[in-house]
Amino acid sequence: MISRKQDDGACWERWYRARDARLLALSGEPPKALCADQLKLTVCCRYADSLMKSARINRYLTKYHSKALRELQVILDEFESVSELKTHAAK
Repeated sequence: MISRKQDDGACWERWYRARDARLLALSGEPPKALCADQLKLTVCCRYADSLMKSARINRYLTKYHSKALRELQVILDEFESVSELKTHAAK
């Protein structure tokens, strides 16, 4: 194994590129005029949506936190409808 100094930071560069690519895959391509808070909300909602697609997580939330699950689903549905409206308006 080589140290950071030996690889001149290439390992960290690859890690940051992979992280950025993963966040972009979760959130989709953000519009250029999006502010930081909207971007964070987009990433969080896309991540929560990806978690909701897991059958295991969904069963757990249904069994132990059904009220929170319903509230989260309402928030995600509202976010999805708003983001669809913005996407169609931009075209």
